[in-house]
Amino acid sequence: MTKAVKYLIDQGLVDFVGSDTHRPKYIESLKQSIGTKIFRNIEEKNIIKNAYL
Repeated sequence: MTKAVKYLIDQGLVDFVGSDTHRPKYIESLKQSIGTKIFRNIEEKNIIKNAYL
């Protein structure tokens, strides 16, 4: 994670989370990323407007 990404997360500046998934084979990776520490930090420190996460 870059310093810029960490700053945005820590400051509560993340509103939406998305991906550029064009192939079904990448869906599993996306599912696994939801359980990571980075994603938990996003959920804890930000108000995410995506209704389906």
